Amino acid sequence: MFQFLRKYDKWILVVGGTLLMITFLVPQAIQGLAEYSAQTGATWARVGSNKESVTSGEADMLRRQTRLIDLLGASSPLGQLGVGTNPAHWYLLVREARAAGLVGGASSGYEVAQQIAGGRTDTEGVTPEMVIATLGSQAGLSPQQTLATLAEVRGVTQLLALVGTAGRFSDTRLRSAAARKSLGVAADVVVIDARTDDTIEQPEIDEQRLTEQMTAHADVLPDAEGATFGYRIPDRFKLEWLMIPKAAVRTSLENSPELGPVELRKAFMKDPTRFGTAATTSSFSTEEARIREVVLDDLTDARMEAIAKFASDQTQFPRRGMGRIGLHYDLPADWATRRQSFTGLADEIAKEFDLPLPAYRSSGQDWLAVEDLSDETRFGSLARSDTDLYGRNRTPMSAILPALRDFGGSDSIAVQSGVAFPPTFAPDGDLYLARVIDTDPSRPPA
Repeated sequence: MFQFLRKYDKWILVVGGTLLMITFLVPQAIQGLAEYSAQTGATWARVGSNKESVTSGEADMLRRQTRLIDLLGASSPLGQLGVGTNPAHWYLLVREARAAGLVGGASSGYEVAQQIAGGRTDTEGVTPEMVIATLGSQAGLSPQQTLATLAEVRGVTQLLALVGTAGRFSDTRLRSAAARKSLGVAADVVVIDARTDDTIEQPEIDEQRLTEQMTAHADVLPDAEGATFGYRIPDRFKLEWLMIPKAAVRTSLENSPELGPVELRKAFMKDPTRFGTAATTSSFSTEEARIREVVLDDLTDARMEAIAKFASDQTQFPRRGMGRIGLHYDLPADWATRRQSFTGLADEIAKEFDLPLPAYRSSGQDWLAVEDLSDETRFGSLARSDTDLYGRNRTPMSAILPALRDFGGSDSIAVQSGVAFPPTFAPDGDLYLARVIDTDPSRPPA
């Protein structure tokens, strides 16, 4: 026995020592894992009427995301809100953005990384991948988590833009308006047959007559007034658009150096009749406020034209060198991924002209007819916005849409789905940029 122990003493020491180490370490490891699981699985907060639970592990992820937001700078919209130091605020903003359908996938996050890389003028050769790696390493996020966070940043920024451009209503006025509406009754007058069901002769449902009815009217397009009956489905489309309010552009120019006393005086002395007064020092002093308003109007109009040109250039850039079939572009199969995204264009406009982020809107999965755009609650003044690109007279959007190549085309208006329309201006001066993303030409029902 002793001879056996002496022969294998080293092996016995190795195996025995290993077993002792396992005996001492395994309970500690199990205890540590249990504590970590308890910590990350513990409830950090509850949200909403259904008491939605947020775990401590999710809270740790939120803290890392806010570190990334902090890296984007205090001048960003989220930085100005102080989100970079408040994980709870960030969670609630993302929750609202997701509920509004504004948070995209990894491709949306990659577009944000592209914009950050393009804005790094101080360093050449910065790629989106480098931006993702740098932000992720500093915030403690993986590349996939970084892309998801950047996509959420874009969604929340769009949410802030939508809220910021929405109308302001006082709660007192809303309650008063609701109370007034409840006092009125909307009704249609109908004649009710006094006969009972037993005395009314029920028509027989005949399959052949139904088929004849459908066949007779299947290719008839009903008119808006209802004078013509038919089953034919009209031309339909899906639409996305940006709107840049003239009021927001005007506000951004109120502190322009061109509105200083010297510049205003130069403008006044150059053409005083334009301001309705004679060119004297006293008249300038008394009319300075009105002169400032006129010059500010001029600056605003010039800036709106500059924004329209910038947006047009950005949407035309991917089409340079592209072949045409007649008046229209011969779009490649992957055009949907190559064209300028409107969400990215909104970011570029805001950055280039120091404006609040323009609101991006889309019809979503709903098919629209041209008449639907008259709903100003949903579409604003888009239908009445127009352009002078197609002739001497200005052409409204309501006349541009029926000219789509997908709907038969036009000899004078060259537009097609997938290609942004030229910028259009509404009667109130707001700027619209629209693009049809899908079409369903007029047809009989299937």
